[in-house]
Amino acid sequence: MNLFTRFLSVCILFFNISLVQAQTYCTSNANLPWEQWNERVSIADGYVSSSFPTPTKQGYGDYTNLTPAKILKSNGNLITISPTSSWSGDPRNANMFWRVWVDFNGDGVFTSSDEQVISRQIVFINGIFLDNEAAFTPPSNAKLGITRMRISMKVGGYPEPCETFERGEVQDFTVEIIDGTINPSNYCASKSNAPWELWISKVGFNTINNSSEKFKDFATAGYSDYTNLSTTIQRGTTYLLNITPGLSWSGNLSNVYTKGWIDYNGDNNFDDAEAVIQYVGAAPFLPQIRIPNAAATGTVRMRVAVKWGSFPTSCETFGKGEVEDYSLSFYTGGNNNNSDIAVSIATVPNFFTKYQVLNFTTTANNTGPQSFSNVNVEFKFPVNTTNGGTAVTTLGTWNEWCAGGIQCFTWTIPNLPANTTAVMVVPVFVLNPSSPIVATTKLLSSTPTDVNVLNNTATVSINAAPGFAPLEQFQTTQLIPMVIEKISPNPTDGDLEIVVRSIDERILVLSFNDAYGKIARNDSRRLEKGINKLHYDVSELPQGIYFVSPSLKGGLKLPMKFVKM
Repeated sequence: MNLFTRFLSVCILFFNISLVQAQTYCTSNANLPWEQWNERVSIADGYVSSSFPTPTKQGYGDYTNLTPAKILKSNGNLITISPTSSWSGDPRNANMFWRVWVDFNGDGVFTSSDEQVISRQIVFINGIFLDNEAAFTPPSNAKLGITRMRISMKVGGYPEPCETFERGEVQDFTVEIIDGTINPSNYCASKSNAPWELWISKVGFNTINNSSEKFKDFATAGYSDYTNLSTTIQRGTTYLLNITPGLSWSGNLSNVYTKGWIDYNGDNNFDDAEAVIQYVGAAPFLPQIRIPNAAATGTVRMRVAVKWGSFPTSCETFGKGEVEDYSLSFYTGGNNNNSDIAVSIATVPNFFTKYQVLNFTTTANNTGPQSFSNVNVEFKFPVNTTNGGTAVTTLGTWNEWCAGGIQCFTWTIPNLPANTTAVMVVPVFVLNPSSPIVATTKLLSSTPTDVNVLNNTATVSINAAPGFAPLEQFQTTQLIPMVIEKISPNPTDGDLEIVVRSIDERILVLSFNDAYGKIARNDSRRLEKGINKLHYDVSELPQGIYFVSPSLKGGLKLPMKFVKM
């Protein structure tokens, strides 16, 4: 592009912006923006992300003079706001709503039925505002070019586009609607329009062990091409396929539908006979895929997809979810020297909050025709977590403590037959960790010795959920009348001191539960205002792990752990 053409393009752009700014849009305003306001807006299309700091607490903010954000017509566009409050304890923080309008037809109003693109209530948990991002795709008749976007945040109910209300903020931006398509490969295209709400967080298949957050990048939002990640697969052999979905909110996964295909015959499409998995809900669901002897040799494609509400098809564009492609190379098996034990690890959910039980799934997959005996696998607990209950195995037995007193499980499998996968699920109780927490699993020994050491160790890293706060950040307030601050000595052989802070005089009932949730004893004490040091004789309790929690209405019902020796 020569200098004159570039200059002309800039002139046209600013001319179009001037036309939009000259439009007479209806007014909207909040009277008290300094109590609840929106501090930042991010608008991300399929290519770039535009971020607009807006910290001035105006009842109405006119930001239409800023460089226009791109809005992709043919794909999902993510908008994130940053709600802010002058006082984190304000009860109105839990009653905030936001809406977004885009003048798609350029007529200077936001009244068309398809111009309200987002309408959501904001969630406020532990001082953090959640549900503050959403995605939309413009209607097919949206005009390309410059137009206006209005974002309105209101306390007490959903805002209207031309409303004056009490608390909140209204902001206008200039956006540019552009064309754009995404074609993943020579295979049929498939993608979602909202991978930031539901996505594939992990795929494990033989030597493929790929973890990703939400989507690979904005340029391919909703579809991720991981065909550069390839694994060699033996025909006539069974393999474990692990697909772990992720959610942007802490809801259940009962409405998440997972499906996968392998192009067995290498004809560049996925027919119904090539659908290898199909299930509803959460992991751990670890299907074993047997590769047919008639599968084509050479490199083919595997496609996996998660979708909200119904099963995806292999060539579909849908709402919440994600699609990922991988490469597989088939070969015909040879001798016993190809035998190999591959270990892997995954967790549900794929994020943590304090005092939550995470289910870690460790697998030992014999990928060859030779049996192994005396297989020993180590599962090492993350820092600042503990055993949350009884582990479950499909083969073999486990011991809770490893050599040297390290907190981990040693999993012993007396016999691991050819082409067999063994699974151990370990519930882990989260205490007070820093983010992220990391768990590892490792093949310790086997008979014969597994000579392929590339996949003898696996690691999983889990980040904190939005709103996570360590216990030390909690203070006694009118909303939290008391907290347990310390238990010592820990471990104990009988004498136990529990330090409790209370905002007033009250009766405290403590519940002592073992690691399986069974109540071992209850005890009531009178608390004074301030620091209370309570002494207990727990010598009658059997050895083990216990959790102490207050049975106090309005209290901070978070258990603390101690070990009875």
